[in-house]
Amino acid sequence: MAMGIRLFLPWLLLLFLVGSAFAQKIERFGQVLTFQVKTELQSDSFPALVTNKDWAGGRIISLESNSNYGQTKTSGVRRGWAFFLQPNGALGWNLGNEKQRVDYLPTARRQINDGRWHEITCLFDLDQESMWMWLDDEHLTTYNLKGMNIDSAMIRLGVQISNKAEIQIRKLRWDTRHRERWKLDNSVDSINLVNWNIWHGGRHNGGQDGVRDVIRILSEQDPDIICLQETYGSGPIMADSLNMIFYSISSNLSILSRYPILRLYNHGWDSFRFGGASIQVGQEQAIAVFDVWLHYLPNTDQMLKEQMPMGDFMAAEMRTRGREMLLVHKAIRQLGLDPSVPRIIAGDFNSGSHLDWTARTARRHGNQVVPWPASRTMAREGYQDVWRTVHPDEVTEPGYTWSPRFRDQLQYRIDYIYTDRQNWSYLASTIQGYELGAKWPSDHAMVTASLKLSSPVRP
Repeated sequence: MAMGIRLFLPWLLLLFLVGSAFAQKIERFGQVLTFQVKTELQSDSFPALVTNKDWAGGRIISLESNSNYGQTKTSGVRRGWAFFLQPNGALGWNLGNEKQRVDYLPTARRQINDGRWHEITCLFDLDQESMWMWLDDEHLTTYNLKGMNIDSAMIRLGVQISNKAEIQIRKLRWDTRHRERWKLDNSVDSINLVNWNIWHGGRHNGGQDGVRDVIRILSEQDPDIICLQETYGSGPIMADSLNMIFYSISSNLSILSRYPILRLYNHGWDSFRFGGASIQVGQEQAIAVFDVWLHYLPNTDQMLKEQMPMGDFMAAEMRTRGREMLLVHKAIRQLGLDPSVPRIIAGDFNSGSHLDWTARTARRHGNQVVPWPASRTMAREGYQDVWRTVHPDEVTEPGYTWSPRFRDQLQYRIDYIYTDRQNWSYLASTIQGYELGAKWPSDHAMVTASLKLSSPVRP
């Protein structure tokens, strides 16, 4: 009998290890509101589910512009928050502080008016100035709320539940922590990353048609992580369609991930231009991903046409993009990350690269060799340009990303994916967009990279 037990124990241990290889618990702390809702109501009036402000008193407005998208209510600017039912049957959420507002408007994929009970959990992290939301235990979204001046009174006081007979609310409670469960492999073979400025939310090719074009192109890349610039209200639609978590850094920047987000890097420099997150890609692997947008001025094309002296050219660069890139790296250093943490920095730099503007390519750029400050700072800080490493010949493979839509302007590479030098190997990198010309839904080409981690890194 004892021999039988000894023979059985290794198999029991193996079964435990195999099972635990896929179970991952993530515990978060904050002001946690949970409630359940059941309704079959169809309504165009955005009725409140649970709120702590006068949500019903507002009128319906369209947010549609170059910098936003969707419909909601004017009462969204009032201090406090609201969960509500959208006309498409999906959950909606809003936060306001009397001057600013944030609206999460997902698609009908997040439907809650199907006559079944749904559980909604929302965590307000006052220290990290953020909101995390789950629907039926699925992590939907996280919003950086830096600058919204959230505090405990703004979150906890005056909570009211719907007074509509057609909407049932039960089991409303407050907690101080939330446990999230994920199924993860021990490690991943590769990570497919996409970086793309989608041009005013991707809506230039006919509103919703343009957004659908962007979603189709993104889905064809089989992405694990997406860094977007000029998100402007389209992020929740894209995340829903791709079945990814939507992290809103700002109206401009967002990160979409099919892996769990562990923590936010949102206490650095201007969130309109910079932000990031720690993403757990395997039980033994966590990476830091940063999204960047640098200023669109000065106009490089104009400076070349004016034959601006190189000293003046560089001084103009340092007043905006060069200075901003220094601030990006200052913010990263202040995070105090362990040097072993694998890092990705992706974004629209609105700036050329010193690896492209060489003596070999000078004839393409007004006979100028330019030591671009932003790219030189990236190199000096220990980061490697993925595209240029995979495609080292700047003459035969220039990798232009500006602009497939404006061929009459200066053509050059301004969108990038960088990694640290020690933790990654590169399987592939592509730039897409020029093949479609005017049918491409953005003024920027899209950059992709298939990346492999060199070794596991504990989160």
